[in-house]
Amino acid sequence: MDRLTYKALKATEHPLITFIFKKGEIVSDTTKVLTLKLQGDLTIAGVTKNVAVLTTINKLENQITLNGIYKLKMTDYGIEPPRALLGTIKTGDEITIEFNLNF
Repeated sequence: MDRLTYKALKATEHPLITFIFKKGEIVSDTTKVLTLKLQGDLTIAGVTKNVAVLTTINKLENQITLNGIYKLKMTDYGIEPPRALLGTIKTGDEITIEFNLNF
């Protein structure tokens, strides 16, 4: 199924999924956690959409951890959800992008 997914994502022509940060808004701030709404351009399979991603930043002693989840529909990015075995196995249209960054 990986091969079909890479093909659906047009990975040969567009090997990267990118998010270009444009602006942020503080939703809440405590001594341990900062919650932000990050806005920017998400590009998948050569299609760019402006999105807002709710993100938390955990402020630990020597490390900062940035976590977020974003749900989207593949068809919004011009991606046909992959199918296998003559269409008897299908993926759903909605996918979840989850990220965890440590600094």
